[in-house]
Amino acid sequence: MMFPVDARGGKAVTEVTPETLRAALDELGTDEILAVKTDCNRSDCTAMRQAFGRSWRIGFRRHGDWIWTWSNRTALTVRTTERTLADYVGMIERGEPFTWLRYGDGAFGCALNTIYPGFGFQTFTPELRADIRQSLAEHYPDERYVMALAPKHHFARMLMWGNVAHFLHDNDVDVEWAPTSTFVKALLEGELGPFVRALRDTETLVVGPPKFAPVTVDLLPDAAFLPIPPRQCHTHKAAIVEAILAQDLPAVVAISAGPAAQAIIHELYPFIGDRSTLLSLGSLWGPFVGTLEHECYRHLSDEIMRRNRGDD
Repeated sequence: MMFPVDARGGKAVTEVTPETLRAALDELGTDEILAVKTDCNRSDCTAMRQAFGRSWRIGFRRHGDWIWTWSNRTALTVRTTERTLADYVGMIERGEPFTWLRYGDGAFGCALNTIYPGFGFQTFTPELRADIRQSLAEHYPDERYVMALAPKHHFARMLMWGNVAHFLHDNDVDVEWAPTSTFVKALLEGELGPFVRALRDTETLVVGPPKFAPVTVDLLPDAAFLPIPPRQCHTHKAAIVEAILAQDLPAVVAISAGPAAQAIIHELYPFIGDRSTLLSLGSLWGPFVGTLEHECYRHLSDEIMRRNRGDD
């Protein structure tokens, strides 16, 4: 056997065809590894995409001539807790600060050092990787410091669940994970109105790329807006943190900065987490300003968006 199968058990593939790849994946047992010997040339990448889907790179890591990933079937588990939109809205309405960090495929694709290079707006740099890993390893033990994890089926679809479960176990990241879907699910179902109304009734600071500035014109007319660079914003993390600390606080600070948001919030928390709410909202504001970055947003009707704006 060859690396890393000899150490972990699993399947080693040297003939890179869709058929051999699918068969090897199907034959993986619990907590085994699929290893593929490839230089990721065009032909091999095409075969990988045909076998595993267009997002396959975010599930694989490299070791010399091999790329590898854990089986999605794992005996490892994570602890979860249910947090509803009403829970978060209630805390905002009562003036009880909390922090909500979102760890999905982007954050873990970077932290795991996969062969995926990053998004068009944010490269997975070593510095960003170190910051995300630190935010996971040095999370704050406070019930109002809420860490949210994408669901198992989402990671499994990208060949990531085994990777994520083993990373959390190996790094002793043992927290009660809330779901990441709360805000987006409410958006898709036209139920975001209570959250929007709560933001209108409190001091709110929207932090994000310039395209989200219109949010503070019609949707949240009394909110402040702090623009950040639309690309590679993690490079400017120190300046962004300083600019947020210079705002009129306390406030609900809603940050849209891709995976860099976790690094920014983790650094802000010791300074203002006891009196300001810190949220990692990603592309949530997109449908309100006409930028539909996710396919699921394309099906939002005028009626659903009217309810999301809290107009009823």
